Amino acid sequence: MKKLIIICLGILLSISSLYAQRKFHRHTPKKIKRVNSFFLEGGGNGIYGSVNYDKVINYNAFALSLRIGAGVYPSDTQNDNNIYPIIPLEINTLWGRKNHFIEGGLGVSTLFLYPINSQENFRYLFLGFARIGYRLQKDNGMFLRIAFTPVLFDLAANETSDAVRGFQFVPWAGISIGESF
Repeated sequence: MKKLIIICLGILLSISSLYAQRKFHRHTPKKIKRVNSFFLEGGGNGIYGSVNYDKVINYNAFALSLRIGAGVYPSDTQNDNNIYPIIPLEINTLWGRKNHFIEGGLGVSTLFLYPINSQENFRYLFLGFARIGYRLQKDNGMFLRIAFTPVLFDLAANETSDAVRGFQFVPWAGISIGESF
């Protein structure tokens, strides 16, 4: 009787290990089919908004996403009615299955501040970003994401004096919608 029980347990354990391997294989990450995306983002790395292109590079356990965009930043002073260009660049890692991904990454946006009068020099400001969020990228081309994108920037960038020094952290968020192809 003991031998029969040991043989039955051995068979059950063998079958369950085969099933476990099949199940593991089924859950390996699915490659993203549509690796190019064009989308609009409100908030996020473009501060108020941007138009972006995103390229996904598939790997075995995850995917990597490279992004470039263009946006505008309106002046925040009353005597300056200019609109300044901003260029966001970003690299993200995507983890997930099927169409749903957790997205995490780092980026930098360059804000170009051209002179208002002849006494000023051309200036620029680098804004550092982090991203943690959710990304939906369906096989039919739908692209949607929402993320927390905090900003870190140098208060004294382009300043000649050391009167103002330090970094400022600003909590920020963004939502994107677009098309993958």
